Amino acid sequence: MLDLFLWIAITDIIGLIAFPFVFSLLPWLPDRGFTISKVLGLLIVFYPVWILGSTLVVPNSGVTILVVILAVSLVSLVIAWLYQNSMLRFFQDEWRMLLAAEVIFLTVFALWAFIRFYDPAINHTEQPMDFAFLTTSIVSSSFPPQDPWFAGKPVNYYYFGYLIMGGIAHITGITPSVAYNLSLAFVPALTAIGAFGISSNLVRLNGGNLKAAVLTGIVAVFLLMGISNFESALEFLRSSGFASDRFWEWLNIKGLDGPLKSDNWYPTELGWWWWRATRVIDTMGNGVSLDYTITEFPFFSFLLGDLHPHVMSIPFILLFSAFMLNFFLIQEHLSIGWLRRNQATLLLLSIILGSAGFINLWDFPTLTALLFITAFAVGYRQKQTFRNGLSSGSMLVFSVVPFSIIFYLPFFGTFSSSAAGILPVQSIVTRHIHSGIIWGVFLLILVPFLITAMRHILGRCRHRNKEAIFASAFSILPLLPWVLFPIIAQSLIAIGIPLGSGGIEETVSSLVLWDLTLLPQMLIERFLHLLPFLVLLGVVVYLSLRYLRLREWTLGFPLLLLILGLLLIVGPELFYVVDLFNNRMNTIFKFYYQAWIFIAVASSYSLYYLTDRFMSGRYAFRIAGYCWIAFISFIFSLVLYYPAAATYTKVGTLNKQATLDGLAYMQQEAKDKLKAINWLNVNSNQNDRIIEAVGEDYLADTSIVSASTGIPTLLGWPGHERQWRGTNEIIDKREEDVRLVYQSTSPRVINMILHRYGVTYVFVGRKERAKYGQPPLEKFNSILEPVFTSNGNDRVTIYRFKG
Repeated sequence: MLDLFLWIAITDIIGLIAFPFVFSLLPWLPDRGFTISKVLGLLIVFYPVWILGSTLVVPNSGVTILVVILAVSLVSLVIAWLYQNSMLRFFQDEWRMLLAAEVIFLTVFALWAFIRFYDPAINHTEQPMDFAFLTTSIVSSSFPPQDPWFAGKPVNYYYFGYLIMGGIAHITGITPSVAYNLSLAFVPALTAIGAFGISSNLVRLNGGNLKAAVLTGIVAVFLLMGISNFESALEFLRSSGFASDRFWEWLNIKGLDGPLKSDNWYPTELGWWWWRATRVIDTMGNGVSLDYTITEFPFFSFLLGDLHPHVMSIPFILLFSAFMLNFFLIQEHLSIGWLRRNQATLLLLSIILGSAGFINLWDFPTLTALLFITAFAVGYRQKQTFRNGLSSGSMLVFSVVPFSIIFYLPFFGTFSSSAAGILPVQSIVTRHIHSGIIWGVFLLILVPFLITAMRHILGRCRHRNKEAIFASAFSILPLLPWVLFPIIAQSLIAIGIPLGSGGIEETVSSLVLWDLTLLPQMLIERFLHLLPFLVLLGVVVYLSLRYLRLREWTLGFPLLLLILGLLLIVGPELFYVVDLFNNRMNTIFKFYYQAWIFIAVASSYSLYYLTDRFMSGRYAFRIAGYCWIAFISFIFSLVLYYPAAATYTKVGTLNKQATLDGLAYMQQEAKDKLKAINWLNVNSNQNDRIIEAVGEDYLADTSIVSASTGIPTLLGWPGHERQWRGTNEIIDKREEDVRLVYQSTSPRVINMILHRYGVTYVFVGRKERAKYGQPPLEKFNSILEPVFTSNGNDRVTIYRFKG
């Protein structure tokens, strides 16, 4: 429990240090940035720590972090002194809202900490990988940190989120295996307070009172991270024994292959039934996946417990969105003069945007798009011309994006992505029923909201053809590059220009879309397929343009979030990012995840808007409002079944020892290995390297020694290293060298391999004996010295290389 309180204390202190910064830079927000101060605080502390650590002169240490915190605190004190009177008035006026926000943060933190107490084990999916990155970020003396699963090479991954979480562990002295689970409680809490802040600010900006703002903020938290998609309702139907085999066959979701009545209120089938909600889109042909995708949503991510970049990035997406909301509200004319007067804001925007790419590279283009459309909206509102909107958007993008890359050049300059290009999606697209399952709960809120808003706008001012034409053109604009792609690609190939490497050219040449005679027919089919979302997109764009002309122009911001969310849904139906999997799995995964965030926040405001309209109308209108609220409550009950049942299923009984130590499970399953890990954590140093059995991807009992200590091993999970490094030859060579160390009878061969890779320790345990047989290492006393032995069930021995 002490670790938990230390974590909260240091992060609250960092948040308080950051508050004067946001107070001075976000004057248009009712909460003055309080709800995103913790996230910004982490950034303005650990960005300098990373820069210093990247110089290879200043070490990554607790002392360095504390010195940075002290330096930032001094700047914060100066800003607080300059704004002391206005800050005092702010606290006097807003203490209720600030208290509500802090209660939200602590409540969500406590809830997920409780879940982690009873489900702490780092023993499934990609948790060991995340744990390895977290550990190496703590123990590495410089950046980039050493790859714990590829000795001698730096991490080739987005590691800034791990660095931040590891930095908190560093200064609090919390062990990595505990810090991992505290991070899994901390990220949802940061997400909750960030969503609460944006949504409650929107309500107050549009005239809502404190109660309405708090309630809407809570709804935002609920929609963003407290519900599932409509697969929840399907799980309830199936476990209740409802619906026929024919219905489930038509639905065609892998695993939902017929009714399976449960004797309990939750599904009791073997395995992780709750996994299916994130694998909805998967067209099947003769039992084979033709379009395997991932459709995660935040609640699933938090429950699963993978500390992935796309999870850690959510609070930073909300941080950038809050800054965009403040920028959206500016009253000054957006010009070169404004840029000169607001250099501090531009500097911080660049740092925030760059950090988004460093934490999860997929977020960088999406937030750049949000930057552009927000600046476009500001420019359009100020001069009521599309030209001014385009110039404003371009000006801000070119003022922020280049610096966001420059500020993170040590990462962007060395990171090697496995992405090999962008290709058009062919004939296999998302079925409408699957789209409805994923997005239905939001659509049931947004469609009535858009109808009501359209009714309101048409009653306030006359129709303008120019805006209707722009909205219509914008809605079909995503189809244009999809049509042009095969034409341009065919022309390039005809003149001998290659379209890429790594198989992309062959992939392009094999596209069905390549036959230009089929293009008109395919265009019509794709247009009709996307028509529901394109209509929604056109309506939202039209409404945003109209509202920007009215006194209620602040309503335009949630509409901007909807525009971005809809584009993120439409995009993967047209293009996908080519990677090692050569399908749209990751494209759907990452863009849908971002869309969920934006649409959830916008939907929370939509609920407030609709409720306010219903309750302020005539008697019949209020009755209709009550009926609609009852209907939405019923819908919410359907998507709450999954969180309740999945949590109960995964966490299980509470009649077990509660702990936040992610390695505590090894006390029963691998006690000797845990003792060896603890010994290494005490006795190893920065330059050590270790050999353990080559891992097997997704098997938690492999490569766990290096993951738990941060001591680099020769080769961890080969499949993942291939994804990160894009090579087979070096990985195959290392795999063979590890085998030789354990199986060779020649001291000379072993000595040569250990020297080549700078290995200091050889680990021998149950996994090594199972994979390579009983190694004859004890015979080689001239080069290997046993320094740790445990004779339990695992019979672990650690040898130190004398060379």
